[in-house]
Amino acid sequence: MLGETRTWDLLLDLAWRLRTSSHLVDRQITGVPHPLANAAAELRVTSLSLAERLMQMHAVLKKGDLDLVRCSPSAQVGQIEAIEEESDCL
Repeated sequence: MLGETRTWDLLLDLAWRLRTSSHLVDRQITGVPHPLANAAAELRVTSLSLAERLMQMHAVLKKGDLDLVRCSPSAQVGQIEAIEEESDCL
C-alpha cells in the first residue's frame, strides 16, 4: 500500500475534503443549539488537525522516506518535521 502512488493521492484528496467540510461546518454553525455547536466545533478542529497530518504524510511519501512514514503515525501534529531530522526514529 505505501508503495502505491495512487494511495498517496487518496490521502491528499481526503485531506482536502476534510478541510472543505470543516470550513462548511464553521460557516453554518451559527444558530445551532449550544451543545451541538460545541460538538461541531470540536469536530471541526479535529478534522482540520487530521487534514494537516494527512497533508504532511503525503509530503513525506513524495520525498520517498517510507521509514519516516512508519514513525509518523505515533507523532503529534507539528512533530513530523522533528522526526524528519532524526535518522534513527525506528
